[in-house]
Amino acid sequence: MSENKEKIIENGASNKDNKTKFLAIGAGFGRTGTMTFTRALEILGFDPCYHMIKLIEDPLQINFRHIVHFGEKYSWSEIFTTKYNSSSGGPCCLHWDDILKEYPSVK
Repeated sequence: MSENKEKIIENGASNKDNKTKFLAIGAGFGRTGTMTFTRALEILGFDPCYHMIKLIEDPLQINFRHIVHFGEKYSWSEIFTTKYNSSSGGPCCLHWDDILKEYPSVK
């Protein structure tokens, strides 16, 4: 891993409880290159990246999709603490402001 890549990952944003590092939000809407951006984040070391395709592929996330779609409050650290270091596209693009509150120094 390159020195710059290690530095970027080392300086990732921690949530308020400092439980995990969340590194980047890609706030683009669907059909605007979010799959390409997701792949780019993963190549750069911000992997795994949370994207709408994860909701489609994982039936256990149906409840999460329902919560986010209907605007109920949700702790994003439940997703990012356990599995993901970045996000791109939906559903996070619709809630980037809430994510930013939970991870104030994320890029």
